[in-house]
This record gives sequence, structure tokens and C-alpha cells, in this order.
Amino acid sequence: MATQKELIQEVHQAVLGVEGTDDKGLVGDLKELKTDVKAQNGRVGRNTLKIAGIIAFLAGLGVLGGLEISDVIHLLGS
Repeated sequence: MATQKELIQEVHQAVLGVEGTDDKGLVGDLKELKTDVKAQNGRVGRNTLKIAGIIAFLAGLGVLGGLEISDVIHLLGS
């Protein structure tokens, strides 16, 4: 049976990781996820702008003449 001190140490290691190793614990994992989400969000934003530009270009050429504006908005929302 683990002592209270050992349990506290295990929880500490799980949350903050083990110093001097690659294990960064839950805090490190959350920081890594935050970085990944920010990068992904940036890519999504850029792609949304590209899609809007393509739709505007095609609409200008008349290619999308048969689509209603609600259809175009739906395409952007997907």
C-alpha cells in the first residue's frame, strides 16, 4: 500500500511530468495541444479565405450562376 507521500509524488509526476525526461505530464500535453490547435486554426482560416476567393472568382465568371446565395453560404459553413 502506497503512503500518502508516495501518492502525492505520483500525482505530481502525472500532472507536471518527470524532470529531466521527455515526460512533461498533463500540463506539457495541454501546452502541446494548445500549440497544435492554434496551428490548425490558422490553416483552417487560410483555407476558408481561399475557398471564399475561389467562390467569388467563379461567381464573377458566372460559373456559379445557378446557385443561390444560401447555397454558397452553406458551402462556406461546411
